[in-house]
Amino acid sequence: MGTHFGDVAESLRRVTAQVFTAKHGSGSGLVWQPDGLILTNAHVATGSDAMVNLWDGRQFTARVVARDTRRD
Repeated sequence: MGTHFGDVAESLRRVTAQVFTAKHGSGSGLVWQPDGLILTNAHVATGSDAMVNLWDGRQFTARVVARDTRRD
């Protein structure tokens, strides 16, 4: 059997994070690596720190390690 839409949607939900910053408010991000690297848009990661909420309710303080405003 092939993959069902519900399975794909659940997989995407589990790698999506909500990113909060003091300047921008919030935006979404993707958990890119198991060590916690999260990708988001440069206009979301405007400062040096952020708060991240994961799908399961866990919340973490995050540090912005790189930004590419040209490819936002």
